[in-house]
Amino acid sequence: TLFLMTENHVRVRAAQGLRYVDAICAPEYSVQGDKKSAAKLTVAEAIAAMIEGIKSGEKKYPGIEVNLVCAFDRSNTPERAVELVDIFSECARDYVVATDMVCDEATYGPQIHIPAFKRAKERGLRRNCHAAEWVKNRPDGEKETAEQVRKNFQEDLPVRLANLRTALFELEADFINHGLGLSLDKQLMEFMAERKIGVSVCPGNYIASKLIPDIDTIGIPAMLETDVPVVIDVDDDLMFDGIEPVVRMCGLTP
Repeated sequence: TLFLMTENHVRVRAAQGLRYVDAICAPEYSVQGDKKSAAKLTVAEAIAAMIEGIKSGEKKYPGIEVNLVCAFDRSNTPERAVELVDIFSECARDYVVATDMVCDEATYGPQIHIPAFKRAKERGLRRNCHAAEWVKNRPDGEKETAEQVRKNFQEDLPVRLANLRTALFELEADFINHGLGLSLDKQLMEFMAERKIGVSVCPGNYIASKLIPDIDTIGIPAMLETDVPVVIDVDDDLMFDGIEPVVRMCGLTP
């Protein structure tokens, strides 16, 4: 299943005209079997299966290169996260190009996993970091109007910026996913610009998830004007808009 999934991922992205992909995956989610099968894989076996699928896809569609960003769930203990980074670093490094941490930032802040990012640096793995996406779990009733969403954003901004600082200065992240609020901190933007640390933003996600009241809140122009490398992304195009409507949503000139 994992082989077919990544082989198909290469096919789909090639059909979209992409030439390079960093595909984020969390291999620990794919090792427990399911209701129909008691079969289990190790994390290394899951990664190997995905890599074989990528290799097969790249042979069929030679115009694209696909690699893996192997992430770990934030809810892991610091010790387990270090173990997972060790496993990632021992897989085929031509395909495993970075690590990341994903999922519930509101409960598990970035400071928990400083040891894992330190280990990734020691092992020569690029360090991506999901930071400043959502930092408080709010019920739907608190996100019904644009005014409520705007108020929530302002209330959460100090935690978002604190998480960004942790990611940049303590985890020594090479790339930031999300970074909501970055455009409001000129010092952080200048730090990232100087070191060519990029940030990916997913406007369709933020609007659908009611994390921001409008696109202007992301501050894409401010980041570009400060020379922060910005990637426009969709987060998950099975759930949110594809890249073309997202780009239109941003109102960018050619």
